[in-house]
Amino acid sequence: MIEMVTAYSIIANSGNKVEGHFIDKVEDKDGNVLYQYKNDKENILDANLTYIISEMLTYTYDKSFIDYNYPTLISLLPKITNKYAIKSGTTDTDMWIIGYNKNAVLSIWNGYDDNKVIGSGEGGYHKDIWIDTMETYLKDKDNTWYEMPDDVVGVMVNPINGQLAKESDKLSKIFYFLKGTEPTFNSTDLPNETIQLVIILCLIHNVFNAILCPISSALSNGLRACGDVKYTMYTSIFCTVVCRVILSYLFGITLNLGVIGITLAMVGDWAIKAVFIMVRYVKGTWK
Repeated sequence: MIEMVTAYSIIANSGNKVEGHFIDKVEDKDGNVLYQYKNDKENILDANLTYIISEMLTYTYDKSFIDYNYPTLISLLPKITNKYAIKSGTTDTDMWIIGYNKNAVLSIWNGYDDNKVIGSGEGGYHKDIWIDTMETYLKDKDNTWYEMPDDVVGVMVNPINGQLAKESDKLSKIFYFLKGTEPTFNSTDLPNETIQLVIILCLIHNVFNAILCPISSALSNGLRACGDVKYTMYTSIFCTVVCRVILSYLFGITLNLGVIGITLAMVGDWAIKAVFIMVRYVKGTWK
């Protein structure tokens, strides 16, 4: 539990490492400080990412995500008056919850010391203990949350399908992304020509995969069975590096063919590999 709280404390402190301690300060009878805990701040996580993680962990009790299932901590929503990042977890013998905001980090574990299996009616206490404790502790404190870093951007997203939100959507929620990685369009708005192209590419991909892969695999396994292991291994490495990587970059990026170029590179990988293996097999140099 201490290790878990220490780990989450790093996220709660925007990526700054926090050493767990039980004694903060010791004074003598006259108020002189004999000992004062000092924590040398060391940033070990990107503050942009910790902010995004913290926001994501607020979705565990957000009713916007109610659809085919319910958020795992939706039962706490009536008691929540502060904003928290919360995560829960269960096994047959453990039930725990951990959550935080800028003011506190708290974890509660529910289970038996002898690892006895928890009965169906024995769970849930840890969640109530957690929210009651946090709400009581924060009762007279400011309800503060983290400031969004400059390199993070919020975008309205449909929380059910994950697509960029449209005006016609019944539900929408701000999702946070690193700048430059946020969605910029809804795939349902793609032109029919683009959708047809993707379907054709998938068909080409699957057809060549169905024809060339079995041939290549059968001949490769035959050569391996005859002891010609190195050739098949070197061929696979060569085709992966030259075709899948270099040709994908050449066709997809340099020639600006995009997904078409990547598909061609994948087909080329299977074709060249099949040719190499077949030539080796026919020549009998493996004997």
